[in-house]
Order: sequence, then structure tokens, then C-alpha cells
Amino acid sequence: MGEKSVNLHLAELTMKLAGRPYALNEAVGLDCFSSICTYLAMRGVEIPEEFEGYSVTDYKDLFLSDPEMAKELMVKLVESLLDEIDPHFSMAGDVLLAKPKEAESSKDQADVVGPLSALRSTLRALSSPLYASLFLAIHGGNGSMLGATIERGLVPLPIRAFDVLRAFRVREGGT
Repeated sequence: MGEKSVNLHLAELTMKLAGRPYALNEAVGLDCFSSICTYLAMRGVEIPEEFEGYSVTDYKDLFLSDPEMAKELMVKLVESLLDEIDPHFSMAGDVLLAKPKEAESSKDQADVVGPLSALRSTLRALSSPLYASLFLAIHGGNGSMLGATIERGLVPLPIRAFDVLRAFRVREGGT
């Protein structure tokens, strides 16, 4: 399969996810974990029914009771399914582990976002204490990633506004 057809396939997949509402219940919408599981399943990765005693549907209960443990479990699952790569070499289709950059001032944060004023409220929401930590997103290419936000659901976010801590690539052939 040529690079152009792979990119088209990725664009089709991310378009199916973009705009979905945020929810900790897959029947209603997607959170950062369920969006990654859905994306990986669409890419042919076999998602286990259960991982370390939790299913994708149980994950929301764990997240509500112990967010840090839930995020640790989320990263462990991704580690078990994908190949870790250097974040500097990540590209469209990769799964990113990111966190909001800490701006020195509100002007610095506005400069990072630039003319994309609609993202300012999203960045503020992600910077609140509960959401200031790690989340998973899908590298969308062209400096963007598809991430789950409470206010706007699954939307493109500018990678430059975040610190990408780790990156993972889907293995050839899915799993």
C-alpha cells in the first residue's frame, strides 16, 4: 500500500471520530481512552475484552474513582498493543501521550494558540487541576492531533500547545 493511500485511509478514520461528543460512556460519546480504543480497532488492532481486570466499559468507573490509576492502566494497555517510538519522529496515525504546556503567562499561552481563539477555552479546561495531567491523542499530521475535550468532544488540537511525552505506532498489520 502506498504512502498516499495510507494517508487517505488515516484521514477517513479520523474523520469518522472527529466531532464526536465527549462522554465517559461509549453509547453517548468518547473520552480520550475510548477514542483511542475505537481508533485502534478501526486500524485492525485487536483490543482485549479485559486488561488487568478492566474492560473498556469498566474504565469509566475506574476513571471516576481513581483517575491516576485509570490513566496508568490506559498507558499500559497502549504499551502492550503498540510499538513505542521517539516522539520527535511521530507522524500522522501515531498515538501520542501528551499534556498541556505550562505557559509562563496568559500572553504566552495566547501566542502558542495564535489565531485559533476557539481553542483557548479548551486549553483552559485542559489546564484545570483534574485535566492538567496526561491524555492520549491521535496524531493527525500537519501539526495537529485529535484529542477528546470535555467542552467540544473529539477535535483537532495544535500539537505545539502540548508537550508530547511519548509516542506509539501501530504495528504493521494491526497487532
